[in-house]
Amino acid sequence: MKKLNVLRAAHDRGMQLTELAQKLGIATSSLRSRTSGNPRLDSLYEIALVLKCEVGDLFY
Repeated sequence: MKKLNVLRAAHDRGMQLTELAQKLGIATSSLRSRTSGNPRLDSLYEIALVLKCEVGDLFY
């Protein structure tokens, strides 16, 4: 089973979580909250859009 790993997806694209959060217009702590547990699909789409990847690429 694949697990959500936004940190790895960001790093694979040369981006730190702080930079990703800044581009999303939220605090890094908010980004971590959004991606922990059971994240909303619209949040995953927004993250994927900023990272220029597919939502499935956020999972490893």
